Amino acid sequence: MEAGYICKRYSVFIYYLLAGVLTELFTLGYAYVLSGKFGRSSSNPSTDNRISQEALLPQKRGRRTFINNRFRFEQRWVDKTFI
Repeated sequence: MEAGYICKRYSVFIYYLLAGVLTELFTLGYAYVLSGKFGRSSSNPSTDNRISQEALLPQKRGRRTFINNRFRFEQRWVDKTFI
């Protein structure tokens, strides 16, 4: 089997604008990852399912200073244990 690394990602974005400026961004995502040895191999590849949530909260401090706070929470379900 020809393996390597295959990743499919799907995301939904929710954002809030206040006077045309981004104030909050929330993301909900799902990813399916298939990984294994590159090239032809008799070993079975590993699959990985991931769900993630993310919040991006930009802040303006003064006239020229911007701060971005990012919070990310991710869950993974792997079909094999890695040793």
